[in-house]
Amino acid sequence: MDRKPTMADTLDKLLQEGRAKAGTTRAHSKASRGVPPGSADDKLRKITVENTNGDGPTDDHVNADNDLTFEVEDDPRPLIAEGIYLGLCKKVEFVPIAKFGNAPRLFLWFSIFPLGAQPIESMASLYLVCTAPRKWDKEAKRWVNTPLGRGSRLYRAFVIANGSAPTRRDRLSMKVFLGKLFQVSVRTVRPTRSDGREHDSALHYSVVDELLIREA
Repeated sequence: MDRKPTMADTLDKLLQEGRAKAGTTRAHSKASRGVPPGSADDKLRKITVENTNGDGPTDDHVNADNDLTFEVEDDPRPLIAEGIYLGLCKKVEFVPIAKFGNAPRLFLWFSIFPLGAQPIESMASLYLVCTAPRKWDKEAKRWVNTPLGRGSRLYRAFVIANGSAPTRRDRLSMKVFLGKLFQVSVRTVRPTRSDGREHDSALHYSVVDELLIREA
């Protein structure tokens, strides 16, 4: 004799049907985004661009022509001839950079002008990079200052900008650079491969190598 379904059986059946429907909906949703149903994580999905005339994968970075596209972070780095120029300091920027072993860097940004010309129309915007005398305090969870070495690039630049050497107890304000006009030495950075060979010249760029004289 067949057992009549109880209220518990009916509720269990409805619950299973709901789960099955939800699973189908999730599968269709992933498939519509180019993610195979059953994928463990959408972040791990693979996107393939092929030389076909058919429909390509659906993704934010793939256009209608089945081409995978990205945007460049900023404009190409300026490249000018090496030599002596005028540099007007317009900005000082503190940047913690992980690739240098978490050693922070200080970037002094200059508008560059031909030597002997009026600083009116800038040729390029270049930076002088120095190791910043700061370290990360793990307990306090903040950056703290450390003594600035007298042989450092930042110290030499400060002396030229300040017009005199600081004493031990002086606190060195980076505002000393702002709005000042210097003679600066510009060099070309030529990135190299792991075997020491230079990359293509299209990857070369210019930086301020050092401050020479404060003009004004």
